[in-house]
Amino acid sequence: MDVYYQNHPFRFEQSPGDPAAGRLLLDHEQRELLTTLLGTEDEAWYLDEDGERLPADQLFALSQWSVPTRDGRLKLLCRFINLQNDSVMFNAPDDYPGDTSSWVRAGAP
Repeated sequence: MDVYYQNHPFRFEQSPGDPAAGRLLLDHEQRELLTTLLGTEDEAWYLDEDGERLPADQLFALSQWSVPTRDGRLKLLCRFINLQNDSVMFNAPDDYPGDTSSWVRAGAP
C-alpha cells in the first residue's frame, strides 16, 4: 500500500497482526527525499500556542501523512519513524488513543 507524506507516495508494508505498524520500503532516493521533507517539518506542529497537544480533529487536519481511500485521502498520524531501519507506526482517526499516544521521531536528522 502507498502512504503519502506531503503528497509524495511511499510504499508501506504492514506488520502481520498490526496494520498500523510496519516499514516503509524505501530506496536510496526515497530515503533522501523523506529525510529532506521531514527536516522541513515544524517540530511543534502538533502543539497549540500554549504548548499543549492539539485536539484529535486538529491533529489529523494538520498531519502531512495520508493514505488513499475510495472516498479520498484519510489523514494519518505518524507515531514513530526510524529511517535507519524504515520502521514506522501510524494512527488513523478511528484508532487514535488520544493523549496517551507517544510521539517519537527517531532516525531523522
